Amino acid sequence: YYNFEKNLKVLDCGCADGRNSEWLIAEGFEVTGVDFSQTVIERTQKRLPKGKFLVGDIRKLDEIEENSFDFLIDAGAFHVNYPEDTLSIIKEYHRILKNSGKMFIRVFNKEDHTSNPIFTINEDLTMPVFGYSQFVFTNHIKNYFNVKHKIYDPNYGMHGQGCSYYYLESI
Repeated sequence: YYNFEKNLKVLDCGCADGRNSEWLIAEGFEVTGVDFSQTVIERTQKRLPKGKFLVGDIRKLDEIEENSFDFLIDAGAFHVNYPEDTLSIIKEYHRILKNSGKMFIRVFNKEDHTSNPIFTINEDLTMPVFGYSQFVFTNHIKNYFNVKHKIYDPNYGMHGQGCSYYYLESI
């Protein structure tokens, strides 16, 4: 569908067990994955030696240089950070992407504008998941990214409001 060159540098944010990283490596991309969990990163690096995997916090990716990636994928990190950190995450993503950089991000839908979590991933409630309406999300990114394409999946997520997959371009 998108027909990207295969030698591009891709950052997989919230890479976890490397499911997306594995596919990207197999497709010929140069992949770096970042996740908050040291255990997950060590396990993923062993399983996928062709990738580079880092322990990091997407709110402040000090270990990653400015303008160093062609693409960024976030299918699992943005939504487990608190709404007050949204802008710092967007700024970091913009900082590490090249001027022509592009991003794919999954954003859980939320019809109201409160900052309450939409559900939690684990039973002890320590990992809340947050959602955003299209208006709120696009308002956060407007100074950093343009929406190139958006796909809405009404069935994804445990909260019954689905999610949106955004394809963004750096401004």
